[in-house]
Amino acid sequence: MNILRKKTGPFFIIASIAFIFLTLIIQYLQYNLALDKNFSQSFFNSDAVFFINMADSLKTGKSILSDWILTGAPRIFPTLILNLIIITFSENYFTAQIIIGMMQFFLFNILMILLLKFYTNLKFSLLSILIIDLFLFFSISIEPFSYLLISSHHFGNYLNFLLSCLLFFGKENNNWFYNIFKWSIIFISSFSNPIFLATFTLPYTLSSMIFEKINFLRLTLKNLFLILISILGYILGDVLFLHTDCLKCYDNTYQEMTKINFDGIYISLYHIKEFFFSHSNFLQNFFFVLSISIPIFYVIYKIRTYGFSNIFNNKKAYFFSFIILSILTNIFCFLFLTINPQFRHIYVIYFSSLFLVPIIAYKYIIHDVTKNYFNLSISSFVITTFLLFFNIDTSKKVNFSFYPDDIKFIDQVLNKYNVSHGFVSYDNGNRLLFLSRLSLSMIHYHKVKPIHLWINKKWIEKEPEFILNLNPNDFIFNNYQTLSKDHITIHILKSS
Repeated sequence: MNILRKKTGPFFIIASIAFIFLTLIIQYLQYNLALDKNFSQSFFNSDAVFFINMADSLKTGKSILSDWILTGAPRIFPTLILNLIIITFSENYFTAQIIIGMMQFFLFNILMILLLKFYTNLKFSLLSILIIDLFLFFSISIEPFSYLLISSHHFGNYLNFLLSCLLFFGKENNNWFYNIFKWSIIFISSFSNPIFLATFTLPYTLSSMIFEKINFLRLTLKNLFLILISILGYILGDVLFLHTDCLKCYDNTYQEMTKINFDGIYISLYHIKEFFFSHSNFLQNFFFVLSISIPIFYVIYKIRTYGFSNIFNNKKAYFFSFIILSILTNIFCFLFLTINPQFRHIYVIYFSSLFLVPIIAYKYIIHDVTKNYFNLSISSFVITTFLLFFNIDTSKKVNFSFYPDDIKFIDQVLNKYNVSHGFVSYDNGNRLLFLSRLSLSMIHYHKVKPIHLWINKKWIEKEPEFILNLNPNDFIFNNYQTLSKDHITIHILKSS
């Protein structure tokens, strides 16, 4: 009986986690899953759908990677690769959107379990991730937790952070293949997002210089190699996707994530302060304080208990010190960047508490958890089932397509007048490309200036055939026909 209980306990935990995934999928298919103002705005805004649009173009051979203007954080790995893999096996891009979100959530679960397992054990890790997933489920409309299901909002950078933590703080392995893989992850992570240097490369270098008692020359070469690999990835991403100094563009800020600026430090400091005091709520700041205070108090406690000289042998203190440095460098890197901090750039200061709390709690509750694991797993399954059941609307049907009225109206007009390329406001751009049943191309605009961001370069010089939710007179067009419905205004341009 005890053997059976040992085997079935984890099964009920895994089943509970699977039920959370299933509930999210059902809510999505019922148009009930709102991460933002509503379902449509959550999953089909111009930011959220871009990578599927680009992946589709790459898959079908309509373009190559260098045709696209990306941000200073191109997010090739894992974001674009994940999108390419999913749409290769799915012709339905509506369902592909939630599959990509679920894959991000799944990878987050796997990496968290492996990280927790290194400091606890597997059963405790499974129970912890169930509690974490339940929290995320009920906090899914709160930034940055809402970005967990959206591929475009830099969550891939946090997945790279977790993977790098496993590779560099996990069990040591001197196998040559393992080392090549480890350094390759650093390179491609830095290439995909320059903020990775602030969240992992720099804090790891600093913490290893403090904690690793190895030959000074070996340590120096190791850290120099780590920094060199990161900088090479960072430079390559900048060179391949550079689109700065464009006089036509409305705003190049996001193309300039790779530009370090020392002139506006005081102003940047003000924006960092405002982010926490004016743009963050109590829960968000609570998780930030929790993420930074847990490792600080742990390191101080260990120093007071065992002495300063003995702290260097404590692997957990080493990892916690890294987390402290990672949070600080992630925040203060914005002193030198032209962009202000946003939730999508600083996951480490919110999500770190999700693994720090179980690691700290493990020592104090593992005896009771082990003793009552089967009962805890059964109770967790029942409670999870009960909570999730009331979050599924059984009166609504599931849908496998999404064709909102505004897109349907636009398609009808464009098809009637046989036009396919236009100038559109950014809010409508990628959203229209994704949801339209026509083959379209477009340039995003902010009033009268183009936004050369997340578009195909080949579209820039094309003459517009329609203008959507912009004033054609601003572009010196005076021969057009206007059709409107609700918040959509389409101007069909006529030949002179």
